[in-house]
Amino acid sequence: MALTQNEQLIIKYVAENFATKKSVADICPAYALQGQPEYSATWLSKTVDGTPLTPIQNRFYMVLNRGEIYTWTGRQYEQANLPDLITSQEVTEMWK
Repeated sequence: MALTQNEQLIIKYVAENFATKKSVADICPAYALQGQPEYSATWLSKTVDGTPLTPIQNRFYMVLNRGEIYTWTGRQYEQANLPDLITSQEVTEMWK
């Protein structure tokens, strides 16, 4: 599934404003899957009802159906700390 222009712009904006200065390539759009253990390795997918993706450390996962950004710790997903320039609330507002 291709990202919309709005989704691409949001990912670019978030990438440019991370304190770590991650590139857009380091941010993976994803969806939280229903029926999977929350924050587990099988929790996210590249599509709404797809196969769980393989998590990669040092990559950020923008969970589109939550408006939040997570990282993989090697054991579970944890919500990423965003700098003061952008908050999870602002990401959520951009998706409306």
